[in-house]
Amino acid sequence: ATAFQLVATIAVATATYSDTTESAYLGSVLPSSDWLAPPVGLHGAVMLPGGIIAAFLGKDVYRCVPYMPHAWSIEDRVTMADNVVAMGVYGNSLLVTTEGMPYVVIGDSLERLEKGAACVSKRSLVDMGYTCIYACPSGLMQVGQSAVDLVTENLFTQEKWLEYCDPTTIHAYQYDGKYVAFHSTGGFIFDPSNLDF
Repeated sequence: ATAFQLVATIAVATATYSDTTESAYLGSVLPSSDWLAPPVGLHGAVMLPGGIIAAFLGKDVYRCVPYMPHAWSIEDRVTMADNVVAMGVYGNSLLVTTEGMPYVVIGDSLERLEKGAACVSKRSLVDMGYTCIYACPSGLMQVGQSAVDLVTENLFTQEKWLEYCDPTTIHAYQYDGKYVAFHSTGGFIFDPSNLDF
């Protein structure tokens, strides 16, 4: 494969340069030869540890080169089975919610969560610190380092949840460790530490 390597640093005003450097003495390989601008239409950008921005388009999740938000590589793309709805970060993990099952991306590994549910409102996904909470058709789903749980399971049946609110209209925020949500007919506060609704 062809690689561009540093030969020399010369002044801008230099009209010509005679290259006599042997290949064994060439400098570093140009790291940006496969960098691209972010794909048009990316959205849902989140910041990961290590200076990485992740964003999505359709079923694909893209990540920038660490500490280089202008530099994206097509090789650093991960494709889900369903369209991505929203993403959140907890610890070093990237939670990717879709119209189907959720996924967790850690480094280069992708894991489809067997327990979980579709995210029905992109604005419902909230980074709570060490977990993320989002609205699904059956209630509030919490995904974290140690568990994936329907945290409102003992509070609502799916029917009661859908009677209580239209989860597709939820937009939520984290305040003082609580999940503060608004929806088309009202709002609620959920405390994940004691499951108080």
